[in-house]
Amino acid sequence: MLVYRLILILLVGILSSCASGPNPNPGERITDVGWTSGNYVKDWPLVREKAELGQPWAQLRLGIFYVYGWGVEQNFSEAAKWYAKASIQIAEGDWANGKIVGATGKPGYFNQNSDAYMARYNLSEFYLNGRGVQKDNVLAYALIKSVVEAQKGKSIFFCCEFNGGRYISNTDITKRFDEIKNAMSTAELSKADAISEGELVHLLQVASQ
Repeated sequence: MLVYRLILILLVGILSSCASGPNPNPGERITDVGWTSGNYVKDWPLVREKAELGQPWAQLRLGIFYVYGWGVEQNFSEAAKWYAKASIQIAEGDWANGKIVGATGKPGYFNQNSDAYMARYNLSEFYLNGRGVQKDNVLAYALIKSVVEAQKGKSIFFCCEFNGGRYISNTDITKRFDEIKNAMSTAELSKADAISEGELVHLLQVASQ
C-alpha cells in the first residue's frame, strides 16, 4: 500500500512539474501571461527581440501586437509581414508539432507548426479584405486551404496553456474557408487550387520582406 502511495505522489509531482515547468520557448509564457492581463507595453520589447531572432511563436505574436496596437502603433502592413514570416516556419517532427514527451528540438521552435498555421489563418483574412496588403483572393484561398488540409478537422492551439489554452476552432477555420471561396470567381479558384506548398512558401517569403 505504501509503495502505491509513493508511486501516486511521484506521478502527481511529475504532472505538476509538466504543467508549471519551463516553457520550451523562452519568453512565450511571460508574454502570454502579460497580454492576458493587459500588460502589453512591458511584453513588446521581448516579443520583438525573439521575433527578430526568427522564433515562430514571437513572429506570430508580434503580428498580433501590430494588429491591435499593443505596445506599438497599429500597423497592418507590419502585421502582415510578421505573419508571413511565421507562416513559412513549418517543419517535420514531434517537437515542431507540440509533442514534448520523448522529443527534442531547438528552444523557441516548439510547436512551431501551430504558430505557422495560426499565422496563415490570420493572413488569409488580410488578403481577402486587403488589410495591410493588396487584396488577393487567390493567395487568401491558398493560405486557408493549406490550414484546412493540415489541421484535418482539428482546432489550432494558439496560446495560454496555463489557463486552459486558447484555440482557433475547426468551425472558425471552415467558416473562413467558405467565406473566401464564396468571394472567388471560377478562374481565381482554378488558379488557387494549382498553387503548390512550395509555391505558397515562395509567395510568403516575398511577402515577408
